[in-house]
Amino acid sequence: MISGIKEPLCDVWREWRQFLREYRNLLWICLAFVFFVYGLRIFRDHIFIDSELMILRPEFMQGVWLGSGRFGLVLTSRLFGMGRLVPYLQGGGGTAFTMYWAGIISSYCVYNWSGRNREYRFFHYLFPLLFVSAPVWTEQFLFLLQAFEIAFAVLLCLAAAFCTSRWVQKSEPVFLVLGVIFMVWGFGSYQAMFPLYLSLSLTAFVLSYINGRTEDALRCGIKHALAFFAGCLLYMILVKATKYAAGADSGYISGMVRWRADGIRNCLFHIRLELVRVLKGKSLYFGKLYLPAMCLCGLQMMRRGWKHRKSIRDYLCFLFGLALLALSPFLLNLATGNLQMIRAHLAYPAVSALFLAHLTVRERGRSGAKRWKALGIVLAQAACIAAAERNGVRTIQLYESAWEAYRNDLITANRMYADICETAGSADVSECMVIFVGKRDAGLAGQAAAEELSGRSFFEVEAHTELGGSGRIGSWLLTLGMDMRVMGAEEGDRYLEAIAYMEGAPDWPAEGSVRKMGDDVIVVKMSEP
Repeated sequence: MISGIKEPLCDVWREWRQFLREYRNLLWICLAFVFFVYGLRIFRDHIFIDSELMILRPEFMQGVWLGSGRFGLVLTSRLFGMGRLVPYLQGGGGTAFTMYWAGIISSYCVYNWSGRNREYRFFHYLFPLLFVSAPVWTEQFLFLLQAFEIAFAVLLCLAAAFCTSRWVQKSEPVFLVLGVIFMVWGFGSYQAMFPLYLSLSLTAFVLSYINGRTEDALRCGIKHALAFFAGCLLYMILVKATKYAAGADSGYISGMVRWRADGIRNCLFHIRLELVRVLKGKSLYFGKLYLPAMCLCGLQMMRRGWKHRKSIRDYLCFLFGLALLALSPFLLNLATGNLQMIRAHLAYPAVSALFLAHLTVRERGRSGAKRWKALGIVLAQAACIAAAERNGVRTIQLYESAWEAYRNDLITANRMYADICETAGSADVSECMVIFVGKRDAGLAGQAAAEELSGRSFFEVEAHTELGGSGRIGSWLLTLGMDMRVMGAEEGDRYLEAIAYMEGAPDWPAEGSVRKMGDDVIVVKMSEP
């Protein structure tokens, strides 16, 4: 039994060392590129929404995670001794270090899935650069309280996809067990890890097939599906168990499913909007090359798959897997019937990098038209380098916008707190409840790269909610040492009273925008709510 565990693990260790010997330059190239992309985030540490809760009440925030089925976040946080938020550790250095290894390991996975095919030598350098630099990660990693934990969950999904594919190919039980453990841990960290894992698992299936490593595509597909369903079942059991043990529950996740609430027609409309946004690159987070790369890579893989077919049934199974791979970035849209938050698009970096980088792979054993083939490979390499550079620059710009927004928020907070103290008639307002009505943007100068939450101000992110952003703003000011009594969620009647009280008042910083309401409440009007 021991040898049945030790020998497969030793085989993987030997293959890993062989990969590092063959592609030793990848370690330095990836390190330099990750530093280029994430360097700004490392040296300019600043917090973002929800981070104030992780500073003031980390136990409460972990309870929210457990109530949302994210026990993996709690496990990772406690395993690495995170506790109270440290921006450099969780949002800068720790995240960059983890994404560096995610790039290296993703390249190694392809090395294994392709059967060490030397025709992938350019792919192994280009794929990780495209993967780790995708601007989608920016939106996710702005949430510093879980940035490291999410990056670690990406590693878990890579490890899970590698282990389950190894079990599918070689029927080694130790890798099935490891794969399911890593899978459940990743799923329990963030629900968007489901499509990320599926995209990686489908990548393993497709690459193994087109490189002639699949004897029976139907059998392999069924084994991949069984491993996934085993992970899903264990995840759901652990969600129930951890919620019961912690006495925590949250409707945050279930509230995202809109099929019943919004109706089929509206949900289909949302899905169509998402398809257009991603496929046509109508966002700072998605590239214009995605759709043409997907089409060209799909044709390339279909041709290679036809060459390695064992039967028509096998080829049809391969086509089904390829179609699911192309669909994987939209699985959450189909499940929820809603537009997908950018930070939940975690399958997109892997799939977009695969489609573009795979165009640099030569076909082994083909002859004729060598000049045109070589030109096509060179053009694909140039497109990958250009896309990686564009990704990196866009990611840096988004981080810069977030930092400028935070800097401006600090200036606003100091000015606003001075007005609050003046209105209270005392430098000590720790016993006064301060209510913030309306919103105020970050005031970014020029054409800053800002979309969804990047570049947004603390003073505006939750102004659209029933109780506005008052509680979040007040909690954030507490982290800056600006003492006050923060309005709680159960004090919504005071918020409505404050809105009525400030009706007709000017917007801050105009005179009269900060007023005392009663003996112990100060209201700041930033705009009409």
